[in-house]
Amino acid sequence: MTISTCFLILTNRCDSRCRACSYWQQKTKYYLDLSVIEEIYYHFANQGGNTIFLTGGEPTLHPDFIEIARLANEYGFITILCTNGNRINSLFNQVKDYIDSYSISFDGDTARLYKSIRGVDFYPKILRFIDMVKDYDDRIQVWLSCMIQKKNHDRLSKILYKVSTLRANGIYFVVPEIRGGCFGREEELKDKVKEELLLTKDDIFVFKEEIEQMFKLDAQLAIPKLIQSKQLLYDYITYFKSFYEENLLMPRVCGVPYNSVVITEKEFLKPCFYLPPEYKFNPGQNPFNSQNLKEFWNDFSVNPIYKNDLCKRCFQFKG
Repeated sequence: MTISTCFLILTNRCDSRCRACSYWQQKTKYYLDLSVIEEIYYHFANQGGNTIFLTGGEPTLHPDFIEIARLANEYGFITILCTNGNRINSLFNQVKDYIDSYSISFDGDTARLYKSIRGVDFYPKILRFIDMVKDYDDRIQVWLSCMIQKKNHDRLSKILYKVSTLRANGIYFVVPEIRGGCFGREEELKDKVKEELLLTKDDIFVFKEEIEQMFKLDAQLAIPKLIQSKQLLYDYITYFKSFYEENLLMPRVCGVPYNSVVITEKEFLKPCFYLPPEYKFNPGQNPFNSQNLKEFWNDFSVNPIYKNDLCKRCFQFKG
């Protein structure tokens, strides 16, 4: 089985303060060692891999970030940077020929809403950065990512309208992941935080109206900006409803763990951001052809715990 995509969590450091994420709250800071990354690139290329996601935390905070991006480009990988848009402004001239696509967090249509959600004031920098990239090379893709939550669920059409005035290629939406084992936390989010993120039944009704408004707006744009289907966003309605209605979600699993891996800042290999198995990365061994992965793939295909429990609420990579 060929792993085509590798997500590298370069560090758990982050200079955003998002409630849905715990990386920035961790006292001990970790960085994936450059020598380990070089080994990963070597094995990944030799087994036919083609796409590298540089993520975190905030990956641009890694002290070797520029070299990490340069090496990815040297290997010929499609390199995608997931960033909050802060430091990349000052680093762009050094990495502009190494990054093929950017994914930037964009949770509000105004600087005020953005700051209330993310706890920092990077909004003006994001707007400048989009123009910076497109002025240099319009072929470089810039995608904006918005997490649907209580503070912005009633402004999604306004967020889309704002994106329509920018030179970004488009926007996609995700839902908050409240479970443990991802985003720098071991336990599920606290009830108080969940209340700030998850939609109430009344909110869900408003969210549904916003979906309709977004697709009406997008149909009128000269260049459509929504990259997801209406069905996917309606699946998000089901996701939020599932916190109030038992057994609402149809059991499902995706194919992500069969064709991608995540390597964490602590040098562990995971088949997925949201699944608990993780295996220590052993220098000198090909992590993409390990016995651990083979055993996981076999378990994933037959063990009902994935379909009926662990994967039941995950919509992050669907569509």
